[in-house]
Amino acid sequence: MSDRNPTSVRLTPEQEKALEEIGEREDRSQSWLIRRAIDEFIERHGQKEGGASE
Repeated sequence: MSDRNPTSVRLTPEQEKALEEIGEREDRSQSWLIRRAIDEFIERHGQKEGGASE
């Protein structure tokens, strides 16, 4: 069983395109990039438990 909970977000076409391009360049999935961005946000604004890993 996965330790991750699915969620959904609505992205603008520009955000989706940027994520696709970064993901291809960095060889990472969009999910990984989004988890990483959330981790960084949490780190800047409070506590952090775990990290973005794939």
